[in-house]
Amino acid sequence: MEPGTEGESDVQSIRQALIVFWLGVAVPLSGVAAVAFAQAAEGKGTMFREDRRGGTGEGAALTALLSDVEGCRGRLTWFLSRHPAFRLGEDGRYHLVPGAAFVFGGDAPDRFAGERHVLQELLRLKAETPDRVVLLAGNRDINKLRLPLELSPAALRRPPHQRPDAYEAWRGERSLPDDAPARLRWILEQTMGSPVAFDLRRAALAADRGVDPATVSGDDVVASYLADASPGGLFHRYLQAAVLMARRGPTLFVHAGLPQAALGKVPGRRRRAPDPDTWMADLESWYRQQLAAWEAGLGRWDGVGPRPGEALIRYVERWGTISYNPFSVVYGRTLDPEGKVDLPPAPVVDWLRRAGIRRVVVGHTPSGQVPVVRRTADGGFEQWVIDTSYGPPGEVPLVTLHGADGAGLAVEARLEARLVAGVASATLAEGVLPVSFRSRLGGPGPLGARCRDGAFLVAPVGDRWLAFRVGPGFKLQYDLRSEEPGKGAADDTDDHR
Repeated sequence: MEPGTEGESDVQSIRQALIVFWLGVAVPLSGVAAVAFAQAAEGKGTMFREDRRGGTGEGAALTALLSDVEGCRGRLTWFLSRHPAFRLGEDGRYHLVPGAAFVFGGDAPDRFAGERHVLQELLRLKAETPDRVVLLAGNRDINKLRLPLELSPAALRRPPHQRPDAYEAWRGERSLPDDAPARLRWILEQTMGSPVAFDLRRAALAADRGVDPATVSGDDVVASYLADASPGGLFHRYLQAAVLMARRGPTLFVHAGLPQAALGKVPGRRRRAPDPDTWMADLESWYRQQLAAWEAGLGRWDGVGPRPGEALIRYVERWGTISYNPFSVVYGRTLDPEGKVDLPPAPVVDWLRRAGIRRVVVGHTPSGQVPVVRRTADGGFEQWVIDTSYGPPGEVPLVTLHGADGAGLAVEARLEARLVAGVASATLAEGVLPVSFRSRLGGPGPLGARCRDGAFLVAPVGDRWLAFRVGPGFKLQYDLRSEEPGKGAADDTDDHR
């Protein structure tokens, strides 16, 4: 997920923001979504197209999707314990069932105290079934490359690499010495969008040691972060196991999005790749080169000038004064005027469709408690946003690709009823509105439509539709609507094909 302020508008995406009616297909499930998932597992599919993931992964007809756990052990455990792609083994750990696959969309650490457990579990799953587990690198994962560089003895003898004047003002307000703990707090809080990460790590260390957090020093926290971010540590091992993009049949996975300026581009190269598969391979090669340059340069950077791996580090940082990087698939996105993630620009959609890609799955931008889908007017292309990191800490939706061709997608989620206008929480078990449905590429139906008030129809609930929008102050707003977009609730001025 993007650190800092969410939802600042992208001018380019605003031009494309008025969308659609009569899209896709959505069939509400009468029972628990796991029944449908299990039935779908009879098919035979093709997994990811990249040699370093361990082969083609034939047989993955059930693909579990999760993103942006951000250190929350409870969310990962909830997902693994309830998703039919996993089983509990005799060793007390969860393992992929035969024929299933798993894609984690990036951003493993930062906002909760369980980040080390999350990283360990993701790496274990990858090691057990490398051909059927894909880990994407998110901005919160890649930015940890900065820590061994900017906390090195040479760097600590100089002003901070970023915004030194602001650092001095921040430090003065808190009466902190200019030492490694202060630098780490500054980096996490003010440049990585992780304001409580330092104290969370302190608490985690205290819990591991069975001591009071007050006895864990700032230097202990620094040493722990450096151990994880240095070669062989958890952060570094995750980056080595991760990729920037992945594809299964008609579905492309990226962490953040596909802004038009990033299309086909590899940093440092003038020419665009001719097609998405070539682009994926070229970008992956560049990513590996950057990781190698970072590792080779550790210990030699003097705190001045470009850092080892500079291009990769900048690939996940803001571009100038805007809140994202329009040249990056890890930190770029397209938004509607409310700040909700919208479809990529029409030229991007056309380029992908010519290569047989009809669906993009992204995380990065929090999008309520139910995954959000947007579809083109002809139903031939869709984008799913599965970052629900601002939902209840102990829960995440269960999202699954299914079917022999991977064209089906199923969702099971639990929405806090207090967020849904007109729904009495007291009438629902645990104050939760259950959401459970299946959809498929290319069929008719209003799922993913934009209504005239700017809301998106994100799920069928009985004979009505759950509408989602972002209110003032980025407040989540849901309501149930009985009318279909074709009956006047939606705008039909979409410029996508």
